[in-house]
Amino acid sequence: MDFNLSDEQAALQENVQGMLEKKFSAELMREAEQSSEGFSRAIWDEGVALGLTKMTIPKEFGGWGESLVDACVALEEVGRAGATVPLIASAGLSSEILRNLPQSAHRDRSLADIASGKIFAPALIDENARNEWDAVRLPLASQGDSYTISGKKIMVPFASSADELLISAITPEGKTAIIIVDADSQGLVITPHHSGAGVPVSSVELNEAAIPQDRVIGVGDVALAALHHGLHVGALLATAEAIGLSETIKKLATEYAAQREAFGRPIGAFQAVAHPCADMHINNETIRLLVYQAAWMVDTAKDAVEEIASTKALANELFERGANDTFCFHGANGFAADFDVQLFMRRIRHFCQTMGETHESLERAAQAAEI
Repeated sequence: MDFNLSDEQAALQENVQGMLEKKFSAELMREAEQSSEGFSRAIWDEGVALGLTKMTIPKEFGGWGESLVDACVALEEVGRAGATVPLIASAGLSSEILRNLPQSAHRDRSLADIASGKIFAPALIDENARNEWDAVRLPLASQGDSYTISGKKIMVPFASSADELLISAITPEGKTAIIIVDADSQGLVITPHHSGAGVPVSSVELNEAAIPQDRVIGVGDVALAALHHGLHVGALLATAEAIGLSETIKKLATEYAAQREAFGRPIGAFQAVAHPCADMHINNETIRLLVYQAAWMVDTAKDAVEEIASTKALANELFERGANDTFCFHGANGFAADFDVQLFMRRIRHFCQTMGETHESLERAAQAAEI
């Protein structure tokens, strides 16, 4: 594949970067964290107007039908700005699960809703589960021609602002089911929680919530396969966004290393600082190439499970190392709320702990490689 951006991709990168540089800032990032929604609705609306929610959704649902590589280009710029928005949760993870489920009126309508900018929150982590990859346990019970569901999902991103929830459950027969639930449904309680990562998360309690039959849009092996595909693509998109976060961390490190002095010289003149800064650049470029390769493989219908999982594991280690080095360069200032480094470091920590922790990602890569 050609790793150079096409003219269209370069224009996309410039448009997203230009919009964020004009509309967003670290100060707005702080304000968004403290807001009731936990993210900037104004920036989300700008992204919707720019077409970011339409990118990978097929044209028959109002999308653009662009490639996953294009989405990675855009998400890197979102990460570079530190703009926490539900792009991956809704137009990434949720839409990828939906696209791989059987055709139905409600599935098709949901994909069109995502393309138009409605927010879908993927509720995939059961209470007492470790993460999104754990076995689904939330019980779905039959009740005549419909269903009821009771239980709890945790760490649901952007649930407090969502229009719809995409919920994984298990049928009485032990089959995986994917369900779409209105966020204001009776029997559903959404409780926002403070997140030190700067990403809004909530718990979702379901108390015998009524589920019409047409809201169960996938059951059995096809639902499980769609869920796993969505999680793999979601991990890839999250890694693309994290490249941008890491790029800004590198920028903060090099700028501070040029300003702060020790023994009459900028600390960047010392090898103990200069070499880690160089490593950050090399590591970012490495992960970028691996992400583009994996995205191209998905776009061309190749099996990319090994590539996605191994790239996520490597990115976890390299990006966390770069964030820790930058934090050390800042010394006590790294803890200060008025320095930007803590904003991006917290988001990198969130990236490392979601969509595939290091040891789990390595295990999935090894299984895919049949090691």
